[in-house]
Amino acid sequence: LGEMAAGLAHEIRNPLGAIKGAAQFLDPTSGRPESQFLQVIIEEVDRLNRVVTQFLDYSKPPTTDFQPIDVSRLTEKTVELLRPSISPKIELEFQSSKNPALVLGSAEQIKQVLLNMIQNSQKALTEKDSGTIRVSVT
Repeated sequence: LGEMAAGLAHEIRNPLGAIKGAAQFLDPTSGRPESQFLQVIIEEVDRLNRVVTQFLDYSKPPTTDFQPIDVSRLTEKTVELLRPSISPKIELEFQSSKNPALVLGSAEQIKQVLLNMIQNSQKALTEKDSGTIRVSVT
């Protein structure tokens, strides 16, 4: 399955790279009316590349090494990592637990979930004049 996935990924990524290169060559930043369509093409190629990467990740056997993790500390680090990228009109709050919140798990996987949740929250607030994202560990 892994070999088939890698071959499929290679066959999909080659034309995607050519499509993206051609769209970038046509200059999506110019003020021409078709520029917005070129930008859509580039964004969708990037999205398809992410889908292919996820497919490859799912085709690999999991090699999760569970370790004791303080979820509160990991969450705090993740919030601080994302804080500079949050829009100034959005407030990002973090409230830690009073005690260590220890779990047995994969720090990378938990961090990825936190990143996705905070980024999705920011996207949901993009159209608003202001908003608050509250992250807490209890």
